[in-house]
Amino acid sequence: MKTLYILTLCLLTVSLASCNLPTSPRFVPVSPGNAGPQTWVDAPLDQMLLPLAPYEIVFHASDDSEITNVELQINDEGIAVPPLSDAGKNLVTVKYLWSPRAVGQYVLRARSQNVSGAWSDEAIVTVWIGDLTPTLIVTPVVTGSPTDIITPTDVITPTATLTPTLTPSPTFTPSPVGMTYTHGISASEFHYGHCNPTSIDITVTVSGGDADSVVLFIKLNDQGGSGTSGWISYNSMKPLGGGTYTITVVSSKIAGFDDFDAAWMVYQFVATKNNVVIGRSESFKDVVLTACSVSPLAPPPVRPIIVTIIPTNTPQIIK
Repeated sequence: MKTLYILTLCLLTVSLASCNLPTSPRFVPVSPGNAGPQTWVDAPLDQMLLPLAPYEIVFHASDDSEITNVELQINDEGIAVPPLSDAGKNLVTVKYLWSPRAVGQYVLRARSQNVSGAWSDEAIVTVWIGDLTPTLIVTPVVTGSPTDIITPTDVITPTATLTPTLTPSPTFTPSPVGMTYTHGISASEFHYGHCNPTSIDITVTVSGGDADSVVLFIKLNDQGGSGTSGWISYNSMKPLGGGTYTITVVSSKIAGFDDFDAAWMVYQFVATKNNVVIGRSESFKDVVLTACSVSPLAPPPVRPIIVTIIPTNTPQIIK
C-alpha cells in the first residue's frame, strides 16, 4: 500500500512539473531553393573602356517566383528603362541604349524585385568612357638601411596615373612606335540633299599593334569658319583581313550633316584591341561635304582616289 502511494505521488509530481515546461517553437516552413531575386549585368563588363558613343546596356534578373520590376542607375541617376516585355516570368532580359554625355568614369547599378516585393542585391559595374590610359607606378622597396633601395630593372615610362587622366575623344595621341595607317577614299567631295554622290568609301590598312577593331571618328568644320560639329564616333569599320578595314560614310548619317553649307569632313582612325584603345591615326582633312546647290569655298587637296575595293585573302586597294 505504501509503495502504491509513493508511485502515485511521483506520477502526480511529474505531471505538475510538465505544465510549467516551455512549449517547442513553431516550425516555419521555408521554400527550398528560393534565395530571393538575383540580378547580373551582361554588358558592359566591369572596368571596360568604351568610346564616347551610344552603347546598349544588357542585364538579366531571375527569381524562383516572378520578377515584376527592375531598376537601373548610372552615377546615382535613375534611368527610365523600357517596360518589361516578359514581366511576370522568373527570368527577364533588360536592354537600354545608353548615350554617355561626356568622357569619364561611370558606375552602373542594376537590381530587380520579385512578386513578394523583395529586392535583389545591386549588380555594380564600373566603366570608362573616352581615351583613358592607366599608368603603372613603381614604388621602390626599401630594405636594410635607408640607402639600400631596390629599383626595378625593367625601364617603365609612365604616361598617366592610376587615376586616369580624361582627354577629349578623339584628340590626336601618337600611336605606339611601329603602328602605321595607310588609307584611301573613293571621292574627295560628297553632298547632302537630292544629288550624288551622297556617300563615300574609306579604307585603311593598320600595320603594327595587332588591332582587332578600328572605329572611325568624324567631325565637320565649316569652311566659312562659323564653327564645328565636334567629334563623333561614326561607326566601327568592316574588317577585310590582313589589317585592312573599310566603311561607307553616308552624309545623312553624320550628326549635324546639314549645319553647314560647305564643310571639311575631318576624320581619324582609332585602333582598339580587346575594347582598349591602342593607337590613333593623325586627323585627315581631304574630304568636303556640301549641300547640293553649294560649291566648296576651298577644294579638297589632290590625292589618289580608290576606284574599286576588292576583298581578297590579301586585301588590295586599286588606285
